[in-house]
Amino acid sequence: MNVIARRTLLVTLALFFFFASNAANTADLCLAKNTDRFTFPGGDTVTGAFNGAAIVGNSSSSAFRYPCTTAGVQAAISDAVNLANGVTQSVVDARSCVSMNITSEIDIGNFRGTPMSFYAPAGTWTAVGFSGGTGFAVKQFPNTKVVGEGFQNPWIIHGGANTNHFSAIYTLGNPPNYYYMENVQIYNPNGAAVTNGAFYIDGAADNSVWKNVGVWSYGTLGANITGVCCGATFVNFTSSGNWASGSQPLQLGSNIGVTFVNASIDHPGAGLPNIKITGPNSIVTFAGTLYMESSKTDTTTALIQITDTGNGSSFTAESVLSSPVVVGSTAYVIRNFGTSLVAVQSLHRRGNSSGTNAIQEIGYGYNVANDALGNVTNYSNHNAFANTQIIGGGAAITSSGNGGTMASCPTSAACTVQNATVLAKGSGTGNYMTASTTLTAVDATNLIYTASPPTGSKVLIEVSGNASASVANDITTIALEIDGSVVNQAQVQAAGVPFSMPFSISWVFTGNGSSHTFELYYCSSSLGSTATIYNSASTYVPTMVFQTYASN
Repeated sequence: MNVIARRTLLVTLALFFFFASNAANTADLCLAKNTDRFTFPGGDTVTGAFNGAAIVGNSSSSAFRYPCTTAGVQAAISDAVNLANGVTQSVVDARSCVSMNITSEIDIGNFRGTPMSFYAPAGTWTAVGFSGGTGFAVKQFPNTKVVGEGFQNPWIIHGGANTNHFSAIYTLGNPPNYYYMENVQIYNPNGAAVTNGAFYIDGAADNSVWKNVGVWSYGTLGANITGVCCGATFVNFTSSGNWASGSQPLQLGSNIGVTFVNASIDHPGAGLPNIKITGPNSIVTFAGTLYMESSKTDTTTALIQITDTGNGSSFTAESVLSSPVVVGSTAYVIRNFGTSLVAVQSLHRRGNSSGTNAIQEIGYGYNVANDALGNVTNYSNHNAFANTQIIGGGAAITSSGNGGTMASCPTSAACTVQNATVLAKGSGTGNYMTASTTLTAVDATNLIYTASPPTGSKVLIEVSGNASASVANDITTIALEIDGSVVNQAQVQAAGVPFSMPFSISWVFTGNGSSHTFELYYCSSSLGSTATIYNSASTYVPTMVFQTYASN
């Protein structure tokens, strides 16, 4: 056999073995080269290669293209989840479709929870013609990833005209389940009606994530999140109402373990909070910074309202930064209507804040004041942190204030005003003196304290000061009374005239949930002698210190 014949034979054999070993791939090779036509419902016809991801809109690639219409997007999603019509990846790439109208609900994924990814454009898709209050512009189904182009150039889902009426602009399908979203904005500047909020989540499971998501809904409930469980997280989350009447940026229902990492919740309408936690049993944590700007006309509405009147909810925050818009705002940052846990590592009232209203514990019956710089640190009404600063519901009681009245606390083991230190002290404007030989109140304004210590709690009482008698060897008696009965006393016997002697009284009282009055009394031992308790300067006064602890 000559050289040419041998070469011809070798080539023939090589081709034979190649096609024999790749027979199973022949169809794929033909498909990749094949150009075909596909007609969508409604009559749109496109031509392209059937391979890879489902690409919506114009593209420089040779992949199959779907038109920028609601029907085109929905067809691309259907082919991606079903790997149909030549689509070989569960991916929809709609980044080229920068502008279009949403004329009916777009379902990303399917009810079965088939995993897929949806890449959205840096552009705006606007809802058109929605009515009835039951529909959604976009519904995200389980095991899907929705990603916009970037934080500064997100995919914007626009609520359209104010004549639109949705259940919500964005929601979830087949909850509770697993979802991921990033770089998306829900934008409702015209105040289209939303029955359940512009951004409505009703059920999401472990470690679902919404990252760089913003909700701008004017005149409506913005973000409404409920039924979320077990570590679902919102990272860099923003919700704003633009101060429009009826705007409430964020509402949290029954959520068991939801975390916000850096959140900006701003600009409610007058009379509405930035955040409302309705519960019941809503366990929410704000990590990083929670930033809030208030209404621009309202100076009294609390920015965070925990309206759950029970004790099953929990609000925990790392750093709360309140920035009222109106000059002279006295609004509380947090108002807790029940006895749910409130624990804040750092709270700061800044800018236009006025006064010292920081936290109002309605269920527990006391208020918490910020310091002169607007700060409250390491606060917890369940003693999650130490060194809690408490003030009374009546006249202020602080570490440097005079006596006052602490409002009643309900008879409940959950009502634990723990590590609550109260100082009652003399006026410092002149010595207290009496010639009475029967016990009389030293100072019925300043050296008195009324409180309702929780059942089982312990109140440690420490009384101290300096006293004398005007007649040598006479005795001045100082007594601690609780509800009008003496529980302990001290006596100072004058060795000379006048001769000041220190005194101290200690007592431990067990709370029962009822209101009790603690007061300092004194008297002289004999007629003609005057008992004196020294109160001549702000640094030379009698004091009563009350420290409340939980029961052991």
